[in-house]
Amino acid sequence: VVPKGGTSGVYSSAGAVVINTWNHFEISVAGWIGRVFKAGVAVSSPTNVTPQSVSSGDGLIIGFDVAASVAFNYVGYLDRVRITKGVARHTSAFTADTNSFPEGNMSDSLYDKVVLNLPMTGADGGTVFTDYKGHTATVTGNAKTITATAPISLSSSARFDGAGDKISFSDSAFALGTGDCTIEFWVYPISGGA
Repeated sequence: VVPKGGTSGVYSSAGAVVINTWNHFEISVAGWIGRVFKAGVAVSSPTNVTPQSVSSGDGLIIGFDVAASVAFNYVGYLDRVRITKGVARHTSAFTADTNSFPEGNMSDSLYDKVVLNLPMTGADGGTVFTDYKGHTATVTGNAKTITATAPISLSSSARFDGAGDKISFSDSAFALGTGDCTIEFWVYPISGGA
């Protein structure tokens, strides 16, 4: 993960992402130090990250690399994306949450700092993705909900076929700026493409 306009980023160790299985990741930035956790265990060394002041018009794109060719677009499933602005949820090993992120602040003391809570729930083949924080998603390509594949006991996930699929938000809330932040998600990359 490299901040927009950045020259340094946070990377996981080789082999951290397992193909054809669900992987839980958290990317946490605290005081310009980035860390990657898989299932609560660090899979990268703490890395200096050069924060970038991202403009409020940049928004957020999920599943699509705007700076690369189609070969770098995501192929697989994605679920439970949560972005917390202004705080690094973890800076050392932790027990990964195996429940769906709550819709409200029922069990999340940091919910007021959450800027995206996207569970990827919906009917099979659906193209509506509802963010519990109220941001409107725009779906491009074939991104859709799939009920046959979801982590743990959840009902569905989003599927991306790598041919330009994306879920995007134009809201200024996603300008993470130069402060601390946390990005969490479940990912299931597909070997060999769609």
